[in-house]
Amino acid sequence: CLTVTTSAAWVRYAAGEFPTAIDRSRHVLDMDSGYAPARRLLGAALLGAGKQDEAVVELTAAVGPDADDPVSLAWLAHAKALAGAREEASAIVAGLEAASRSRYVPGYHLALAHVGLGHRDAAFGLLQKACADGEPTVANLRVEPRFDPLRRDQRYHALLQQLGLPD
Repeated sequence: CLTVTTSAAWVRYAAGEFPTAIDRSRHVLDMDSGYAPARRLLGAALLGAGKQDEAVVELTAAVGPDADDPVSLAWLAHAKALAGAREEASAIVAGLEAASRSRYVPGYHLALAHVGLGHRDAAFGLLQKACADGEPTVANLRVEPRFDPLRRDQRYHALLQQLGLPD
């Protein structure tokens, strides 16, 4: 099952077991190479494993030719920023911010892109908005490795408290 195996890969990813998350994500993609959630997770796990260039390749594939999925675009911007392509990442973020005026762009995911660029204040503002909007992904805030750069900031702990998540 694509969903169950991707969920199992997510658990390994959130636990910092990046090689296992990579293997499980690739297994899903062997079953369906177009399954974007597994492709995105593979990119995130590759980032966690220190393989930025491979992550960018996978996340570019997740975006696809239409380039209209804001979640995949935000994850790609995060990876590009970490891989040193900051101008490209900034352009993607600018595009997402412009798109957010006319369509829904999840703040949680856009916050990831800002974290990659080192824009802490923007990331925290978007995470606050994600909490206010009731985005279900905020439940992952405590375990998402890509938010590690925010963990020492008091605003991060305040968000966890606001969400009722253990610190």
